[in-house]
Amino acid sequence: MAAVQENKQTPVSLNMERGVTWRAVAIGIVMVALLDVWVIYAEYIVRSSRLNVSHHFPVSVLALFVVLIFCSHIWGRLRIGNRALSRGELLTVLAMSMAGIVIPSNGLTSYLIGSLSAPYYFATPENNWEAFHAYLQPWVAPDDVVAMRWFYEGLPQGVSIPWSAWAPSLGWWAVLGAGFVWVSVCVASIFRRQWVEHERLVYPMLGPALFLTEEREGGWIPHFAQSRLFWVGFSVSFAILAWNILSFFEPLIPRIPILGSWFSVARGFPYTFHTRINFLTVGFAYFANVSVLFSVWFFFALMNLEMLVMDRVGYTIALGGGASLPNESNPMITWQTQGAFIVFVGWSLWTARAHLKTVLLGALGSIQSDDEREVMLSQTAVWGVLGGCVFIIAWLHAAGMEIFVAVILLVALLIAYFGTAKMVAEIGLPYTPSTLQAEGFVVATVGTENMSPGSVTVVAFSQNLHAYGKGMVLPPLTNIIRIADFIRTHTRRLMVAVVAAFVVSYLVSAVYTLWLGYTGGAYNFSAYPFSYYSRKIFDRVVYRLGNPWQMDADRLGFLVIGAVGMGLLTFARYRISWWSLNPIGFALPRLSWQVFSLFIAWACKAIILRLGGVQLYRKSQPFFVGLLVGYALGVALSSVVDMIWFNGQGHGIHSW
Repeated sequence: MAAVQENKQTPVSLNMERGVTWRAVAIGIVMVALLDVWVIYAEYIVRSSRLNVSHHFPVSVLALFVVLIFCSHIWGRLRIGNRALSRGELLTVLAMSMAGIVIPSNGLTSYLIGSLSAPYYFATPENNWEAFHAYLQPWVAPDDVVAMRWFYEGLPQGVSIPWSAWAPSLGWWAVLGAGFVWVSVCVASIFRRQWVEHERLVYPMLGPALFLTEEREGGWIPHFAQSRLFWVGFSVSFAILAWNILSFFEPLIPRIPILGSWFSVARGFPYTFHTRINFLTVGFAYFANVSVLFSVWFFFALMNLEMLVMDRVGYTIALGGGASLPNESNPMITWQTQGAFIVFVGWSLWTARAHLKTVLLGALGSIQSDDEREVMLSQTAVWGVLGGCVFIIAWLHAAGMEIFVAVILLVALLIAYFGTAKMVAEIGLPYTPSTLQAEGFVVATVGTENMSPGSVTVVAFSQNLHAYGKGMVLPPLTNIIRIADFIRTHTRRLMVAVVAAFVVSYLVSAVYTLWLGYTGGAYNFSAYPFSYYSRKIFDRVVYRLGNPWQMDADRLGFLVIGAVGMGLLTFARYRISWWSLNPIGFALPRLSWQVFSLFIAWACKAIILRLGGVQLYRKSQPFFVGLLVGYALGVALSSVVDMIWFNGQGHGIHSW
């Protein structure tokens, strides 16, 4: 009885001091494994909405996190066992989940396994893939054709899964991935103070998480759920998805068309807009700076106008060819935004020069570093980046890539990761893609004629490291290290838990994906990484080997144009007093599917700030958090409904 009374009188502030505890880490590991299985099964077997397509804060993570908050709160009110999870413990679980969700399905493993299984299995006399087999190291991709055939077509009866055929390749790629994780942790640690304390970036994606984990005494439901405005927002998004779920059972029920449709602004206009309303995008974007939101949709419209003018004058860059990038619908805009993106990263480094100097001097021991609040010592972070980069270059060279090509590729990848991470910290888009495509950048700047066949072959695998534009692990690590500021205790222990989440997620997702392939046939996944993607990257290798060329002057010319334009916009913002346009939108690719949702978020926030200022903005936040939670739980409900009643014929109600 005394223990219960003590628990009842424990101040909330003391409860928040419990951060990276053993039970929080254990729950985080279980969450990561559960997310892996759920996401993979939903996409490959059920064929419902892809639950981690929203790169940086997926609906699957948000849905389970909200359920965990409710369960923890009720557990604490019932006084069963230990107290409810503290805010620090909940944020620990969230950090681990955000790390682990990067790996499964549409994250990393699907593209990795798809590319590793393809080179020998899909080789035919017609596609001439044998042209690059001699340049593939046996540990880079499995050369067991029988094992690969069983993976795609299913195991014969009585035959065991050939794990040994995969172990060397998956093991060595895991080592390379560990190198990138290490470098990313070091980079995120180095820039935490610059972005949080000096530039004061808002980290919009963490705003809802902090609102959801706010602790106050009283009630059988969490504090956030006591807001009526929260339930209004929740009802809007959840009710729409629930209504559309009813149409799964009765096709005559009309769906509410939030998925939108394409439309053209004028007759003969070759580029269309999409009217999709994604409440995940709207909810997170509401926490971003209003000038940033305006910049994104303004430059989207400007790029479309630019393409219209180019079409009217008849200027274009030939599509196809070896230097083309994946999904390069308009190479002029693609390379223009890449140039702007590089300047965006360069300017970010330049503005951080004083901070970087302090970090470097601290690493060299010239000054006393104040690393008490950092997840890593300055000395460890600086030398960790250098050592990690040397290791990555050595790995790529051992795989068959020339050192100078490996250096250029690594620089391009780090630029892509860094720029995407900072954009996530500024814009908060759950689908923020990397503008710079490392593979195409290397091929265009170096030219395949100046690369060895081994380099051309191994560069194709860099699409796995590109992670389909997600920025690999640096964007989530940037948010995670910001989360550490709110946990306050044992923050360095948090990074150990996060690394454990990466390891568990990689093991679970790789083993489960292979098991599903061998038991049911990966052909039946009907998934892009195991069909078009795995063939496209190696068809491109054969083309490049047979048609060598020098650097691509046309594409690089537009890269320079984009760089100059971004430079002028940046100069105007910081040197012209009346100039208020943020240039960040110029460094983003065309976000055709998201721009309408971003426009809605901008319009709502602009109107609210104009009518009631910051006070009304803060009061309205529960509504937009409700939109997020309702949407996440609605998508989760759709996935469960598909599993029970429509397994194998699921319905896609969520995408970017």
